[in-house]
Amino acid sequence: MMSEDQANLSFDIKTAKAADLKTVKLSKFKFVHYIAGGLGSTGVFLANTGEGWVVFKQVGTRSGGEILASYLGTELGVRCPDYRIHEGDNQSELVMALKFAKAATEQERVILRNARIQAVIAMSFIEGFTLPACGMKVLKESSAPTLFRQFGEMSVLDLITNNFDRIPFVWSNQGNLENLMIRGNVMEDDGNLSAVSIDQGTTCITHEKGEAEYREKIVAGIKEAYGDVDVTGRTFKRFKMSFENNTGYEFTQADCENYFMGIRYGCDRLKKKMEEDPDFVFHQIQKTIDFLTPLEGTGFQCGLGLLNGDFIQKNVEAIIQTSNEAEK
Repeated sequence: MMSEDQANLSFDIKTAKAADLKTVKLSKFKFVHYIAGGLGSTGVFLANTGEGWVVFKQVGTRSGGEILASYLGTELGVRCPDYRIHEGDNQSELVMALKFAKAATEQERVILRNARIQAVIAMSFIEGFTLPACGMKVLKESSAPTLFRQFGEMSVLDLITNNFDRIPFVWSNQGNLENLMIRGNVMEDDGNLSAVSIDQGTTCITHEKGEAEYREKIVAGIKEAYGDVDVTGRTFKRFKMSFENNTGYEFTQADCENYFMGIRYGCDRLKKKMEEDPDFVFHQIQKTIDFLTPLEGTGFQCGLGLLNGDFIQKNVEAIIQTSNEAEK
């Protein structure tokens, strides 16, 4: 049987539980586990606080875009992580605690000691698995229609923020399904699984021609989602390749129909939100600025200057206008 010390020096995704991000003391933890990220990512640190797990992510120029997208998504009914900055903005205390925390392996200890971390943001730990880790199983089960609809709702968020690093809806890539978490008991087919959107991004295009071309992609994508699935078309083939390469699952016409249904749901939610609050986008940008200003003011580059509210607002307007026209 594993001792308490051994348990503290291990991370088991099957049993790991989230700490309450609102109340946990961020600088007190028993063990830190490092997970490397993909291309261009600094990875994340998973910290065992004794009360559960918390995720720490290094602050960088992508932080503003990630937090903004999460705020937008949460308002639109897309499940995203919560965020928190260390009490008193005492980043040096938190960074030193991370660097000298216990780690399971020598490699992790070296990474922790040598990482050029200046500041970190705490995120809620999501209990579940990334889609590639469980997609072969769960996408064949009773939760699959719900999951694909939720993927579609996430894609409306991604269209708003030009996040091309998830499902390759209007973007010409193979996607990154690691940025889809599946929450719930993936070991049982209980029909209660749900999707969580992680590692979001906001990429604002500043070149006039590039912005116009991107908006054309939005219009074409929304029109396609309001029509019949074309299994011979580029979009379906791109989805099929992405799901097969990332998860081993064979994407079907029914899956695409549920995904498109999710996009339509997402459009409806966006329209309702804009009716309630026409300045919805700018309010979420201000919320992001308010959250990150304590760090930005101390010299940390959080990427706030890269957020272009007009670009995002015009994306929202293009989605709504195209959706309204498609419904006629």
